[in-house]
This record gives sequence, C-alpha cells and structure tokens, in this order.
Amino acid sequence: MDQVSGTAASFVRPLDTPDDALDLLGGKGRSLARTKSAGFAVPNGFHVTTAAYRAFVAEHGLQQRIVALA
Repeated sequence: MDQVSGTAASFVRPLDTPDDALDLLGGKGRSLARTKSAGFAVPNGFHVTTAAYRAFVAEHGLQQRIVALA
C-alpha cells in the first residue's frame, strides 16, 4: 500500500489557526479561522489543509480526472 508523506500538523489544523498560517487553509478555512478569532460562534472542528488535499490527489492520481471534469 502506498503512503502519503506528511505529518498530522501539515494536514490538520485547529479552527483558531493564527493569521500567519492561514495560507495553509484555502478560502473557506481562512474565513472560518478569521470568524472564530473575531469572537463569533463557530462550531468545534478542525481544518483539513490544502496540503492534505494536494497529497491525496497526487497519491491517487486524480489530477487529470479533476481537470477533465472542469
């Protein structure tokens, strides 16, 4: 079985991720993090980072299929 290389810290981040790491989250994650840090009620959870998405797509050879659907 193939393994995706990476650490939990590079693939999963807390909802209150600091501003200097927001580029890891993508647009929706960035908005959630900013909303939470502004004091608004946000349900508990976590972010799956853009690095996790890219690693999954690469590991499973999905890039061409995704592009074909676009």
